[in-house]
Amino acid sequence: MVTTKITRQESWDIEYRKWPYLRHATDEQLRVRLFEIINNQRTLTEENKIGLLSPDKIGEFWMSRFSHVLEECGWRRRGIQPISDFASELKGVCDPIPDVEIRLREYTKARSVVKLSMREFNEDAFLKGRIQISPASAYDDAAKLRSVRDRELARTIFRPAPGSVLIRRKNVRIYQIPAVEKTVESPTDYYLYCVAMRYSRRLFHDFRSNSLLLVHDVDDFMNRIIEAVAAKFPDCAMRGENVRYFDPFDCGDIPDVYFMKPFSYAYQQEFRLVWIPNSSVRRLAPFFIEIGSLENCAELIVLDTVADFKSETEE
Repeated sequence: MVTTKITRQESWDIEYRKWPYLRHATDEQLRVRLFEIINNQRTLTEENKIGLLSPDKIGEFWMSRFSHVLEECGWRRRGIQPISDFASELKGVCDPIPDVEIRLREYTKARSVVKLSMREFNEDAFLKGRIQISPASAYDDAAKLRSVRDRELARTIFRPAPGSVLIRRKNVRIYQIPAVEKTVESPTDYYLYCVAMRYSRRLFHDFRSNSLLLVHDVDDFMNRIIEAVAAKFPDCAMRGENVRYFDPFDCGDIPDVYFMKPFSYAYQQEFRLVWIPNSSVRRLAPFFIEIGSLENCAELIVLDTVADFKSETEE
């Protein structure tokens, strides 16, 4: 038996040829997808330089998805579509950030969460326990940052149209039948509160934040939030889970609208609490709870060097 070694790149190409799941994506969908993949590969080093995730860990997944886009573009006899219009989102990404990592290392507990926000919001939470609970509908707002903006009331996946045929003419242009969209929607607006499961240096920029609330007693923190919301809305069904991320073009099952998000947000590693009304409500209003000072279960880190960020996100 003769064993032939192939490179990782070759294995990814073979993998895609066996299952060309992007064949029915439009050129614009491929372009946006390319940016989302690169954005998930991006990291910010302690020297405030843009880097890429290690290919030996989660980075390999994103490299394989990047390769699949290239393979699809090659099949279409087209080059990669430019993503230069996304460059404005990286403005200031390498601005200096204090070495907060040293302070974070003091907490070695496996379970810890972080909340990034503007200083005034996190100070209110830290000193008074004043926390805003937002409705899912509030996130579907074009004015919000890409890192925050999301259609939280619905999840969509794309599948090939039944019986569709792709035709290539003169080996240049491809005429495609667009993919069929399958969407699952929540029957009601609902409340949610989100935190990150892991600190990442890049999140300060991505969320335009100048402070970080590091919660090291997660159970105490979450239980106080749950109890406070239950006192206001005792009839809401509450769930708390890690968010799972799906590929809209390569997803076998219809996503869970409450705890699954498109993989463009995967780098955020989100945990969320969700409260679902027992009857349909078209649009809910945000509200505040007060759970008492968090000084016994959290630390507030403020970065004065990025204090010029405007408050573009809610708490």
